[in-house]
Amino acid sequence: MRHRCQLDFMIQKAGNTGIPLGVLKKEFYENFNRLAGMEPESRLYHAEYQAWIVLWPDEDFSGVDPEMPPISDHIVAYTPRISTENGLSHFDDQLNTMEASLNRSRQLRDAYDKQSEELERVNQELFDAEREIDKMTGKVDGLKEMCKQKDEEHLEYVVKNEQKKRQMKATILQLRGELAQQSRAH
Repeated sequence: MRHRCQLDFMIQKAGNTGIPLGVLKKEFYENFNRLAGMEPESRLYHAEYQAWIVLWPDEDFSGVDPEMPPISDHIVAYTPRISTENGLSHFDDQLNTMEASLNRSRQLRDAYDKQSEELERVNQELFDAEREIDKMTGKVDGLKEMCKQKDEEHLEYVVKNEQKKRQMKATILQLRGELAQQSRAH
């Protein structure tokens, strides 16, 4: 049997279909360890195949017959033939890289969500502050209007009192004049 290694494709497929890489790694290694007495290439093939049928039971596994043209660009045929040790270290490297990428992606998504929540909170605070400013501005405008009205009333009062004062002075002067005339006439 000739084996066409599917580990790279399986890692990519797991990422694209939302299957956690830890699940792929667990399925692959459980099967790989269970098949310890087999020839390395067969062992690798069967471990991939068993993991594939657990994770993607409705899809065909295409890891056989390297003479057949690849079904997709994602399928890798290794030359020279892959050894179990090389295949596993490559698989581990790929899984670790993909897990690190997914973890970083989650961290960035969490940071984005946190920033979005913080931005929403700040926007709400800004909205509340602007509403409070509008209320205070309304109160200040009301006070200004009230002060303006009181100033106008006070000005009217002062003007009326000035007029009364002038009238009283005029009346006093008139009375003094009349008294002076009466005093001269007597």
